[in-house]
Amino acid sequence: MKKVLIALKLADQLPAEKADLIGCDKGALTLAQQHRHMVCAVGDFDSVREEDISLIAQWCDQIIRLNPIKDDSDSEHAVKTAIDFLLIILISLILSYSRSKPFLFRSCHAFLHS
Repeated sequence: MKKVLIALKLADQLPAEKADLIGCDKGALTLAQQHRHMVCAVGDFDSVREEDISLIAQWCDQIIRLNPIKDDSDSEHAVKTAIDFLLIILISLILSYSRSKPFLFRSCHAFLHS
């Protein structure tokens, strides 16, 4: 089972289990300082010094920098990002599996477009 862990602002340690990591605002800095690779860092980074952004960038695949004036919080956006990430993985698995099982692909396609 694929796991995604989100490190929030007050995180100082995350479990050592195998998971894709998303750093949220200062949580991204904590992960970078611990030399933990992130699939994504999300936030307006108002609690991170500008010079720390380069450290975060070294330890993540993508930075999503949010406008500080927004309707949802950094952590809400991080959860949405995690859901999107898992959906991409799920769709990739379905497409990969559907090559050997065309009926499954047609069923999934019909379900998604109904």
